[in-house]
Amino acid sequence: MRRIIAFDHVSADGYFATEDGKLDWVVPDEELTQINLRNMAEADTLLFGRRTYEMFESFWPNATKDPRGAEDPHAKGRRAESTQQVGDWINNATKIVFSRTRKAVSWQGSRIVHEFSAVEVDALKRATGKHGVARGPAAATIPPGPAPPATCPSTVR
Repeated sequence: MRRIIAFDHVSADGYFATEDGKLDWVVPDEELTQINLRNMAEADTLLFGRRTYEMFESFWPNATKDPRGAEDPHAKGRRAESTQQVGDWINNATKIVFSRTRKAVSWQGSRIVHEFSAVEVDALKRATGKHGVARGPAAATIPPGPAPPATCPSTVR
């Protein structure tokens, strides 16, 4: 059975983003990037809430097209092969966005689930393929539903 792996940068006091929704507080760290790449090698699907999806969607589709390599989203001007690898994986992964308000998605490999559903997450876990990675507070803290084992991340990294 596939697992849902929650992988995010979280501050010591439990925040994913600043008050204005930015992620620029994250300190780039090559060791964390390598851990992220290992997690990605085990997965083929990303789960997002709408806000995190929109942050990723506004950056990654074009970041990997730069001939100098992808810029680190947390450190303007910093480029590394590992950042390019992360971007390539994100752009090629299946992306599931849980959103009640978003009507359509155009980023390759994306689809919307308009209502969170424990049945949908359980079906994802039972489907063939690699694991799923939940990103952002909405996806990483999927609320308990009628079937808690299906709705909770299997692993938090």
